[in-house]
Amino acid sequence: MRKLTSKALCYLLIAGILGPASANADEYFDWLRRRPETILARGYQSQAEIDADIAATNPANRVRPPVYDSTVKGARWTIPAGVASIAGQDQLHPRFGTVSSGNLLLVWEARWDSAFAGNLGGLETHKAFQLASDSSGDKRRIEIRTRFSLAPSNAVAMVDARGYIWNPSGQPLPGQTGQFTIEPNKWTRFWAFLDFNARTFSLWVADEDTKPVRLFNRMQYSNMSGGIDHFWFEFNSSQERGGGSSLTVWGRNFAALRNVSDVEAIVNQGDVEPGDPGEPEVLPDAPSGLTVR
Repeated sequence: MRKLTSKALCYLLIAGILGPASANADEYFDWLRRRPETILARGYQSQAEIDADIAATNPANRVRPPVYDSTVKGARWTIPAGVASIAGQDQLHPRFGTVSSGNLLLVWEARWDSAFAGNLGGLETHKAFQLASDSSGDKRRIEIRTRFSLAPSNAVAMVDARGYIWNPSGQPLPGQTGQFTIEPNKWTRFWAFLDFNARTFSLWVADEDTKPVRLFNRMQYSNMSGGIDHFWFEFNSSQERGGGSSLTVWGRNFAALRNVSDVEAIVNQGDVEPGDPGEPEVLPDAPSGLTVR
């Protein structure tokens, strides 16, 4: 095969045509960061980057804010025994400006420690992540939940979603087509895709050992007024928690992309696990006859 020169490869990567071959998580998000559709990218690779997105802009109002954890290269929250949630002031809220037409793809990663697979003191559910908007009094639009009570005893949670302003009943979104079980101590990646023109919502989840599973496949969502302008690493619950051990959860690598042309190609490109990306190989979406080195 004819080899692709380093100069040509660089051009194709910057143009967003090629993705990283069997890329690890860091390389995958570096690739997303370079794509022309990307409107915001966060790695949370330093305390300064974390502090810039903490919901409470005044440090005096923070309770137990996230800290940079160099061992996993991400933001870490600790929820003490008997406490159900991280404080609202300590959530991370990356903001990317209002998107209300075309489409929007949000990609992020989180990790839960093994304490989530044990005694949670009656905690059944976390409102783990939120697609949000400042266009009304209630900022919440679509919520990705971790259902601890529905998971096997050695797992963290099952994943589902529900709506608020766009779905006033607050019930789980209908039409879930797949299931995903979060495992402890594994980075888990989420892709949420909103098509504002078609008024549909899609969601995929993967982890270090599991390829992307589609949970919602272009589910019709009739009301998308006001659009989306920011995201929450929320880890919140309306429930009380009695006892249980302290819990640790991490977040890293957030990206927002607007008007992507092939969302499934982006979802299926790249591994979740950090580390050695392995040997170079022909990319699934590379032009015929080109070998990437």
